[in-house]
Amino acid sequence: MKKLAFAFVAMFATTALFAQEPPTVSTAELSMRYCDAPVEENINVKIDINTTYEWEGDVYDATGDYTKVLQDDRGCDRIVTLHLKVRTNPTGSVDGLFSISSTQQVYFSKGNLHYSASNTTTGPWYFVANQWTSGRTFRYGTSGYNSYNPDNSAANNNYLKYTSLTRTSYDWGWYNAIKNGGEASSTWYTMSKDQFNYLINTRSASLKAFKSVHGQGGMILLPDAWSWGDVVVNDVPMTGWPAGSSIDDATWTAMEDNGAVFFKAGTYWTGTNNGQYQPYNSGCMSTDGGWAFVIDVTSSACNITYPELRYTDARQVRLVRNKP
Repeated sequence: MKKLAFAFVAMFATTALFAQEPPTVSTAELSMRYCDAPVEENINVKIDINTTYEWEGDVYDATGDYTKVLQDDRGCDRIVTLHLKVRTNPTGSVDGLFSISSTQQVYFSKGNLHYSASNTTTGPWYFVANQWTSGRTFRYGTSGYNSYNPDNSAANNNYLKYTSLTRTSYDWGWYNAIKNGGEASSTWYTMSKDQFNYLINTRSASLKAFKSVHGQGGMILLPDAWSWGDVVVNDVPMTGWPAGSSIDDATWTAMEDNGAVFFKAGTYWTGTNNGQYQPYNSGCMSTDGGWAFVIDVTSSACNITYPELRYTDARQVRLVRNKP
């Protein structure tokens, strides 16, 4: 009987032992036991003015660096910093400032100018969505002033010969309110020859390259305050111009987001319905009247060597507006 009683007590003790709840371990304790040092992460976001960005339950509307301690699936800490920038560039422009003289900086339109008389939603005058896309063929001086529009085949040829286009009623952007460019006239304009020459040749040569974007050849210009370290592709900051003659879409998106401008090489149009700014003489820029009515951009230079590839001939009308 004594042996049997002992066995019963032992069995009861063993059963009680297995019935006990496991000790509770807090997430913080688990983190200390199984996690390495907190991982630091960065998120770069740009938003337009008068918009907001929601992140981890909070809403932000101001430029700044915002840090949160978050946890991964294991309960380990992640130190995440949101680098938020609110764009202050004007509506319809690329977010970068470019010097066109020693005293003047401008913003470029986000795309080539397009005219569509039947488009009442986004037109008739508006900037196309991508920098590598052509706009509509234009006749010089066909801003709509005196009823001469781009689709008016009866426009007098004299409207092709004005030598003082920029910031006059003959200037498309100055005379018209661009639908997606702020909807105000006397805002956008074409540059003069001297201004374009300063932009291309007086600024640092490192801010210019001839490469293809989205399969389109042309010229890339970088804004004055360019920093390659600000251009992050797949979480890796860039260190300089990409090798090769073309730029992939992901890289271009990151560059454009930091203010890069692309001038697509276009086809020169001839005949009564051509859209040239006006007849050119020679060199990269027309000297007739001192205005940059014709800019020749090839896949490797800014000259007249390959006349079939041109900028601002008919479909590549790129406007600027002054820094406020």
